[in-house]
Amino acid sequence: MKLRLAIFFSFIFSSYGCVAALTAESIIFQDIVITSSEYVSFPDIVKLESGKLLIIYRQGKNHAASDGKIWAIMSDLDGNFHSPPFVLYDDQAVDDRDPSIYQLKNGDIVLTFFKYFYAPVKSTQTFFVRFNNKLEKLSEKRVSNDALKMATSSNLIESSNLELILPTYGYAHDEKLFSVGFYQSENGGLDWSLYQRAIAGTLNHYWPQEPAIIELSSQRFLMMYRTSKESDGPAGLYPMYFTISTAGNPNHWEVPTPMDTIGHAPKLLKLKNGSILAIFRSLDNFAAHNLFRCEVAFKISHDEGKSWSKNQVLYRTQNDRNYGWDCGYPSIVELTEQNLLAVYYTFRGKSIQTARFQLSNSLFR
Repeated sequence: MKLRLAIFFSFIFSSYGCVAALTAESIIFQDIVITSSEYVSFPDIVKLESGKLLIIYRQGKNHAASDGKIWAIMSDLDGNFHSPPFVLYDDQAVDDRDPSIYQLKNGDIVLTFFKYFYAPVKSTQTFFVRFNNKLEKLSEKRVSNDALKMATSSNLIESSNLELILPTYGYAHDEKLFSVGFYQSENGGLDWSLYQRAIAGTLNHYWPQEPAIIELSSQRFLMMYRTSKESDGPAGLYPMYFTISTAGNPNHWEVPTPMDTIGHAPKLLKLKNGSILAIFRSLDNFAAHNLFRCEVAFKISHDEGKSWSKNQVLYRTQNDRNYGWDCGYPSIVELTEQNLLAVYYTFRGKSIQTARFQLSNSLFR
């Protein structure tokens, strides 16, 4: 596995792209999965109670293919990998996509993702799989139903009252009007509620997609999501939005607020100091400079999501008209206070990479 140390006084190029200045402090990059013939993407990471890190990702022949399966790899907090990647889940008949991983308070580990059915009719359905802390499979449950095409891209959360909330997005087969929302379970994932629509898109305007949810104080919730249009293809150039639920009720949300960035697939993390970090794929260079590249960036909020810092860039691809957008879908964990580890896929799906860095205190002033 390749390690790279970048000192952030200037742009620094790697074999897949370059990074931009965050602070004058070092960031350690590590390619944890490298492939020349497959396509690896959509990683997620969780810090387990055991102190180890579990990273998962999708692997297939290309970005969308029926052979997609979910792989996993374990490491210690120092980034030492003691075993090769292994298949965590594979339904050989369909494409298993956009996996997320989470450890419940009872120690069980849950995997959420969606299956893309290419035939006989194209459809997406969201699934929930529970493992014990040895990653032995305990149960599997389809969360969505055939009347809805539902996908997910961010991890579920276990709220303060032990309710599971799984963010999802999609539309009804007879409607094709995207919305973001969630499913709820009050018994640990054995049964799930009907889909709870939070924010609905509008015809010929924008499609809300790829929501992430985190619990704030007083049982309020923050939701952040991507927006797009059907005609945009993979690189929709519309801003991310966020909304906050009314106190104690995740079924009622404030009017969404647009953000100052074009972001995809956000993930949300509450830091040990109480601040909230949002990490995402940024396409600001597409809109501002007509450059065909993407960035892995993050923002920080010190007031429970009401306002956000400027983008802090971790990674940037090279300019490529055909594939410059093809990176990101990051996730992040806090190893120790303000010491973070991000994971994402790099240019054209040829590597899963981590970035280890220390948050600058200037971001908290």
